[in-house]
Amino acid sequence: MPDENPVQFALEHAPAIANSTDVQLLLRDCYETAYCIYNHALDNRGATLSLVAMHEAEDTSSGGLLYERIRQYEKRQVLAHFGLNLIEFLSLPGDLVAFVLEQSLLAQQSRDRVNERMVKEFQEVTGNPDTNPG
Repeated sequence: MPDENPVQFALEHAPAIANSTDVQLLLRDCYETAYCIYNHALDNRGATLSLVAMHEAEDTSSGGLLYERIRQYEKRQVLAHFGLNLIEFLSLPGDLVAFVLEQSLLAQQSRDRVNERMVKEFQEVTGNPDTNPG
């Protein structure tokens, strides 16, 4: 099915349209093909449940904001900084979630600066700039 005008292509190549149901089916097939949900241009008679199957293009939950917040919770170590478990964290209003994540990042950066300063002091004391504790 060409990308330029899938509806025109379908109308030119479809069997005779007898009623409005046929038009609806044809338009749905065009939509699904155009948005890569299911390619009706291929003759794939084996996929009998393709109409009701979950397709990647229709998945609106995976990779959404909730998943991102869970990744950020773990990466920013919110439990260590605030003592909030994941459920408590996700129960907060959105603006507080953003604030907690921001404060956790600042705490991590501060801890990293302290660690870098300690490594530098250790290297100065030992006189070995190549010393890497850890």
